[in-house]
Amino acid sequence: MGVALLAGILLAVGGLILVRKFVDHRVLVAHHDVATPFMSAVGTLYAVVLGFIVVDALNSFNHARLTVEQEANGLHDIFHLAGGLQSKDRDDVRGACLKYCQAVYEKEWETMENGHMSPDARTSMAQLWQVITNVHPTSQNEIDDHNAMLSQITRVGDCRDERRILAEPAGDPLVWTVLLIGAIIMIVFTYFFGIENMRAQILMTILVTIVLSLNLILVASFGYPFSGDVKVSAEAFKFNIEHFKHFDAEREE
Repeated sequence: MGVALLAGILLAVGGLILVRKFVDHRVLVAHHDVATPFMSAVGTLYAVVLGFIVVDALNSFNHARLTVEQEANGLHDIFHLAGGLQSKDRDDVRGACLKYCQAVYEKEWETMENGHMSPDARTSMAQLWQVITNVHPTSQNEIDDHNAMLSQITRVGDCRDERRILAEPAGDPLVWTVLLIGAIIMIVFTYFFGIENMRAQILMTILVTIVLSLNLILVASFGYPFSGDVKVSAEAFKFNIEHFKHFDAEREE
């Protein structure tokens, strides 16, 4: 990110120096009356588009984080609800919960960086569904626990589907084309304002470039919740793995 920001600043300043080499600042000053309203109109339009995309990226990231927490919490509830079942069904359900959490934490989080889901986690999810649906409760308490487990596994499955959708890039070429071209136009517009003090104009161009670049970095960082330097953590699944193992170890003592 730092390299991209520095490259953008160097290109912007280089463009300004090139323009000022061939165009005197007094010529540019003579066109301020025309350049100013154009700059205002273009800047407003681009700010609206950029602001909307940044907010959407942040919302997607927060939604992904909450979805992961809900999925992990659902598995946590299933694990403990299984305590009301007969010993074989209880052990099968809890074992399937642990296996799915391990598959997600150890394998799927890595494959999601490329927008793909792990086949192992998909298989573990199918096995968890099968184990729960194959439970045959014999008492009212077991029926109540089983119904609650079915509700939770449905929520876990829905969260997994949402996580899959959020991990897949959507509309990348078009969105980034609009953002990058708009940013270039905004920077180039700063060249049309001639200031006699070249250093002052370079400073202003640098500041505009930094603001635009930081917003684009926000989109790049938060628009892809499961990849990049800033991504949703899998700590909720890691917590479940440790908790499930610790809980079973205490029960066996």
